[in-house]
Order: sequence, then C-alpha cells, then structure tokens
Amino acid sequence: MMLRTLLAPALATLAATTAAAQSVFVVDADGGPGVDFTALQPALDASSPGDRIEVFAGTYGPATLGRGVTVMGAEPGVVFQAVAVEDLPPAEIVVLADLSHEKARIEQCMGTVVLDRVGLNDFLDVTACADVRMSEVGLAGGPARITLVDSFVQITQSAITAPLASVSPAVRAIGSELVVSDTSLRGASELLSDIVGIGMCLTYDGSPGLVLTDGSTATVLRSVLRGGSGSLDCFSGGPGGLPGRSATVDSSSTLRRAETVLPNGLALAPGALDLVEVALPTLSLTGGRAPGETAVFETRAGAGTSARLWAGRFPRRDAFGPWIPFLHSRERGVSLGAMPAPELIEIFFPLPPLPRGTLIHGQAMRTRADGTTDLSNSVTLVVR
Repeated sequence: MMLRTLLAPALATLAATTAAAQSVFVVDADGGPGVDFTALQPALDASSPGDRIEVFAGTYGPATLGRGVTVMGAEPGVVFQAVAVEDLPPAEIVVLADLSHEKARIEQCMGTVVLDRVGLNDFLDVTACADVRMSEVGLAGGPARITLVDSFVQITQSAITAPLASVSPAVRAIGSELVVSDTSLRGASELLSDIVGIGMCLTYDGSPGLVLTDGSTATVLRSVLRGGSGSLDCFSGGPGGLPGRSATVDSSSTLRRAETVLPNGLALAPGALDLVEVALPTLSLTGGRAPGETAVFETRAGAGTSARLWAGRFPRRDAFGPWIPFLHSRERGVSLGAMPAPELIEIFFPLPPLPRGTLIHGQAMRTRADGTTDLSNSVTLVVR
C-alpha cells in the first residue's frame, strides 16, 4: 500500500528561516571575467561563515577550511586533490557538494559537515567530529575507504567500495556512532596471490564491507553490506582466497539492522551485539533540488502506525531515543504533518524560492499504537 501527499502550507515558514549567503566567490582555474580566484585556498581564506564558493571545472590543489562555508561545483569536472575540514566551531556548517576529491580529512569538528553528491577516491578519514552527514557519496567517484574515529556519522543513499588490494573495509568505525541507510558498502577485493616455495600458492581473503570496533554502534537500514572477493589461485586461476564478511563486530560494539542484506554473513566476537529488527522507519530523498522543482521524501514506517515528517533549516544533535539522535532543531523547523502509515508514504515537497546552497534537514518519526516512537535516519537536501 502506498500513500502520496502534497505538503505545501508550511513552506513559507521554512523559507522565512533561511538567509542568503553573505558573499559568493567564483573560483575557476582558467580565470576570466567574473572570476574571483583561480585556486581554492585563497577563496577559503577570504570567506566568512555563511559564504558560498562556486568552483568551475578543473583540478585544484590541497585546501583546508575551518569555518562554515558552502563549496559547490558549478559544473561537472571539479576535482580536489586533497581537502581538509578542521576545527569547525559549534553551530557552523560546512557543505561540500557536486565535486570529487582524491583524499579528504575531517577532524576536530564540533559543527556539522555535509557531503552531498561527492565522488570519493582513495580515502576519507573522520576523527573527533560531532556531526558528519554524507548523501549520494561515492556514486560518481572511484574506489575509496572511509575510517571513522570517535565521531558521529550518517551515510545515506551512497555506494562505497574499498580500493582493490587495500586490505580495507569500505567503512571502519572506531569508537564511533554510525547510521547507514539505503547504501551499499563493499570491502576490498584481492586479485593477486603469491607463489611461495615450490608449488605453493599464498592466497588472500577479501575484506569486510563494515568493521565496528572499540565500542562503536551502527544502525543499518535497507542497505547491502558485502565483503570483497578473495584472490585467485596461482595455478588454476579459480577461486583461492575467501570472500570477506559482510561485517565484523568486536566484543564491545553493537550492530542494529533492519531490511539489510548480508550476502557474506557476519563475524561476531564473543559479547558483540547483533540486533535484528523486523522494520525500522526510514527516510529517503528523490526528485528535484532546485526552486520550482519538487523534492520527494519517501518514508517507510510500517502498517498500523502513524508517521510525522519534520523539516528544518538548522541541524542539532539532541538525544532523542536510544539509537538515532534527533538531527535537526524542532524550534527552527516545521512539522509537515502526521498521517496513517502504510508500507510507503511519498511526500511531495515543492521547493520555494531558496538561495542556492540552502540546507533542508528532514527526519521522520513513527508512533506506534502504544504511543512509543522511533526516529528514522535524517536526510539533507542541498538546494541547487
């Protein structure tokens, strides 16, 4: 059963909470009229919180930012060789959208970092960060691996594959909280084996899709976790090494999952928790992203319950429920209504005139007949 609804009355309230960027800088490696900078770092140095930087096609050298700036690719073909987001203060938001990077670090950030439609190559390391959100990440990039240390991270509607022969999972969480929804994670595959001595072949196993250690917790919704393939036999060319596990969980960590496919099984250390739910509420985002277009929020809450969708301009991490924090501020958001929850609810959200780079954070809440609630993952819409 599907329910479709159009929710527009609250949009004027939402638009009223949104302010335009203070300044807009244009970066183009080729220079020309209307171009402010030919390299990214000088533009970042000149920016203030709330500014937007539009980057045209080209390959740009390493850059570091530590203030709430939006960086968007103005056209396809924007590649950063390396980017670092460091020491972002609380309440500030960094947005990286419509670009690719070869190496990235996000470190010591108390504010929010949003990666939207970002291609990954090589690696992304997140360390000691309060709120990192990735949407449609890795879909247009090459192989990459993500490592999380002492951080809260959400990955939605993405596809991450670890580089060949890297002996790395797609995502490794160390002492971190992770929410994964509508996403594919695949560990590194091993192609080559080694001949050892006479007539002996040393093969290598593939790597897991997800690794949880050091007290990490992961909630995985409607996703696929897949291990990489093992190396081939030296002599026959057939299978040699074993495929990696879909996920490995150490004795101090917890995996909570619903509607998630694990084709290569789990490796659970003694004491590890694997909590399987029949269904948890999920939220995904399709449709347009520009003013005048219609974004579509899709939520699955389960028959016999009711669902409410919230949309807000500013994110916030409140402890709301034991597993998924409430990721935006009710005080600065609007409720888009409650409705009986069939298997799928499509909520059509016509976008009002909002400045390019505006963020809209959405989250659904399910209420059962007994009054208890569950929160979905959050989604972040970056207005184009």
